[in-house]
Amino acid sequence: ATGAGVRLVTEFIGTLSKEEIDSSVCPICGRPNNCARVRDPNASDCWCRKVNFPPSLWDYIPANKQTKACICRHCLERILAQEKLNNVP
Repeated sequence: ATGAGVRLVTEFIGTLSKEEIDSSVCPICGRPNNCARVRDPNASDCWCRKVNFPPSLWDYIPANKQTKACICRHCLERILAQEKLNNVP
């Protein structure tokens, strides 16, 4: 009986620690990211393939959401604008 109880508690704790990530939602702002690959996994072209992402982008994405969903164009543009302001002498 003890083994079954431990298993149930372990399964319950496991469900608490797993946050479901919606790959169609920007991990920064929570709005739709309009990723073509979310709509069609076989898509070869998306808006994100035509822009450069700064390495500092990772600083804006919560650790548990990194590499799970694309950011939206709005957040990218906002981050690029902030980076530009930060680099002005």
